[in-house]
This record gives sequence, structure tokens and C-alpha cells, in this order.
Amino acid sequence: MEHARSRGRPRQAELQDRLISSALDVLATNGITGLTVERVCALAGVPKTTFYRRWSKPFDAVVEGILSRPRELTYVDEGNAVRDLSRFYNSLAALYSDPIWLAWESLSRCEPSVRSNLAAQLEEEGRQRREHNKQALGNALNEQRLDAALAPGLILNVLNGVARNSAGLRWHTAESEVQELILRLIGLGLGTNPALDQSR
Repeated sequence: MEHARSRGRPRQAELQDRLISSALDVLATNGITGLTVERVCALAGVPKTTFYRRWSKPFDAVVEGILSRPRELTYVDEGNAVRDLSRFYNSLAALYSDPIWLAWESLSRCEPSVRSNLAAQLEEEGRQRREHNKQALGNALNEQRLDAALAPGLILNVLNGVARNSAGLRWHTAESEVQELILRLIGLGLGTNPALDQSR
């Protein structure tokens, strides 16, 4: 009688995921200087030989994990520019508050100078994502007949900068201030908001 195959992901894949997750957690908790194979393996509960069968150093596991995570966010047009931009801003603020992302950003500032291929990959991914976001927002503004104060790319850059400052520099920005900023950026007055009305 044949044995039924177990369902779910193979054990090796699950083990690799655990090692990657542990490497990211160690980076977020201990920083660049504290990212060691010993700490990663202790957290994952595996011997160092298990790690070295996959990577030569913990940075390689971190790279693999980071490349599978969103490093920039996609603007999603759901027919309401104010709400869509508000959701986009909140997602940016959450990303920039993520300790794993913060640790990775510090690490990636140094590593691409050594690994030019990684730097090129990240740069191209970012360029494509930004181009998509700019085009998606531009189409949304046109369809909703909004006379924006700035070009779509600049609107997204402004929101990105505010989110970075709010999360990274602890410059608290109230939700009402973000809403006011969005309204002004897309050319709406503070008294009326047709972009909100159209989806009610």
C-alpha cells in the first residue's frame, strides 16, 4: 500500500522560512553588528551546520527574506482619490515604522556598494513601482476630474516624505493634518469633498 503524501509545504521549505524569519528578527532586534549566525540559529532552534548548508553568512538570509517582502508600496485606485491616498499614506507610515524595514534600510545603504548587482535590482524594482504608482494616480485624478495642485509623482513624493518623517524622525502628524494635506494636493477645498461624496 502506498503511503499518502503529507499535505502542506515540504519540511525543508518550512525550515528555510524559519531561518529567514529568524535572521530578520535578529537584524531588527540587534542591528547590523548583532546579526550573527549564532543568534539566528539559536532563535530558529537549529545547529549552525543547517544554516551553512544554505548560506555563507546571515546577510544572505536577510537579503532573501527582504526581497520577498514589499519594500515600496503600490498605489491602488479604488475610485476615491482621497481615501486611496489616505490608505497609501497609512501603509507607508506602517512600513517606515517596521523595525525590520528600518534595520534593512541601514544595512542596504552599505551593502549595495559591495554588491552592485543587488543595488541594480533594488533600484530597478523601485523605479518600476514608482512609475506604476505615478501612472495609476494620474489616471485616477483624470477619471475623477480632480485639478491637482501638483503632478502625480510629486504628490506621492510629498506623502512619502511626510510618512518617513512622521515614522523615522517621530514628527507626529495627526490624521486630520494628513487629510488636509491630501485635499490640498489634489486640488480640493477643505469645505467640500466631492471625491468622498461620489463613493457614498
